[in-house]
Amino acid sequence: MLNNEGFIYWRLLNTNPEQARLIVLAERPAISDLSYTIDSNLLDKLIDNIGTLSSIYQKAPESFVKRLRDVQNNK
Repeated sequence: MLNNEGFIYWRLLNTNPEQARLIVLAERPAISDLSYTIDSNLLDKLIDNIGTLSSIYQKAPESFVKRLRDVQNNK
């Protein structure tokens, strides 16, 4: 059984080889590493919360979750 990505490439090659060439050889954006621009304490928190929205927003959980912020302020 073919996987979906392989099937898509096979179909593209069979129907339009020139378009396939343009897609495969298209210029790609550079991959950048922003981990050095994030404060190390925040980076540690983001790593601890890697499966949460915190890592997506790149903010500490207490900065956008009111209940957590209130609990931590009461400690």
